[in-house]
Amino acid sequence: MNCVDLVQSRSTGVLVFLRISDPFLREASMSAIVRFLNDSGGATAIEYCLLAAGIAMAIIATVNALGPTLNATYTNINTQLR
Repeated sequence: MNCVDLVQSRSTGVLVFLRISDPFLREASMSAIVRFLNDSGGATAIEYCLLAAGIAMAIIATVNALGPTLNATYTNINTQLR
């Protein structure tokens, strides 16, 4: 006897079809799939990584844009101090 179960994630709306004949294994599998689909911890970590990458790119762009100007300013200060 094959049983077909349908699992839908509350947060993502993902549908999963599961066909397992053993009731114990089916229940354990469904429980694991539901926990996996409803877990949003990984998505939050990825969002923070993307945010950190964006900030790093902005800092790098700013340093590259201001680099020659700051170098000229410090060279001028160094020359005047000698």
